[in-house]
Amino acid sequence: MTFSETSEVIVNANLSGNQLYSAVAGLSASAFAVAWQDDDDGKAYVRIFDAAGSSITAAIAIDSAGSGAQVGVSVAAYDDGSFVVSWADDDGVYVQRYDFDGTNLVADGSKIATDVAGTSTFGLTQIEAKDDGGFVVAWQAG
Repeated sequence: MTFSETSEVIVNANLSGNQLYSAVAGLSASAFAVAWQDDDDGKAYVRIFDAAGSSITAAIAIDSAGSGAQVGVSVAAYDDGSFVVSWADDDGVYVQRYDFDGTNLVADGSKIATDVAGTSTFGLTQIEAKDDGGFVVAWQAG
């Protein structure tokens, strides 16, 4: 069975509250990653699915120790099937990189902080994966 445009997939297990700021990226091997913010607990999550829409992973908390609501989630894929997720919280804008199976690829499992100077309110983020393995991230600040 192949997942089609008309098929529906329940991404989150928590059905209470709103699920916000969703983003999707196609991964290699016909898989895809979906990231979102759970308005009930304010945390951002990512989950990986195969081509049939069956989950490969459970919901993965992107940053379980973050400060405040994690908003403006964005996700981008690399050719090798790994992917990066960006988000903002009360302290700044962050990035996390995962392997195709949801394994955190940051050496010590921590998040990557962008170089954000000063105090601001952060909102939507947008991330793009570069061919050389790097990434570019932009964000809204107010």
